[in-house]
Amino acid sequence: MKSPAIRIGVAVFLAVAAIAAITLLPIKDYLLQFVEAVRDLGAWGPVVLAAV
Repeated sequence: MKSPAIRIGVAVFLAVAAIAAITLLPIKDYLLQFVEAVRDLGAWGPVVLAAV
């Protein structure tokens, strides 16, 4: 069984990594491009969106 200190350390690391990714990567641009591509698929768009 893992010690609580290791679990807390991993949780803190994952939180910091997520915050860094959100602030440093152009996630908004990626999401907008994805939504635009899904719209272009027509009737298959909701299927692709649900699959992702």
